[in-house]
Amino acid sequence: MTKYTIKQDQTHGTILCKNGMDAICPFQPAIPTQSQMGALAIMRIPCSTSCVHAEHNKYNLAAGYMEEFVLTCTGTTINLELEQQTESEAKIIKI
Repeated sequence: MTKYTIKQDQTHGTILCKNGMDAICPFQPAIPTQSQMGALAIMRIPCSTSCVHAEHNKYNLAAGYMEEFVLTCTGTTINLELEQQTESEAKIIKI
């Protein structure tokens, strides 16, 4: 079963995560970049609310609240119900 969550980012806003990994926009081309060490890297754009085809909604219900991520980039509306991410599931990398 696919688990959808979100995370916040300063550059892209709210990013959609699929099974704990950033969802990548299939409509943005991969951008080749070169690091300081000369290695070639591919930069991908995440599926996020910085795109006009993505929207993050919160609803207050009698039994609590519900969050959804709405995508319209395929020409049809796709509503993805978001699961609540617990603190232990959050992946934090400190350098």
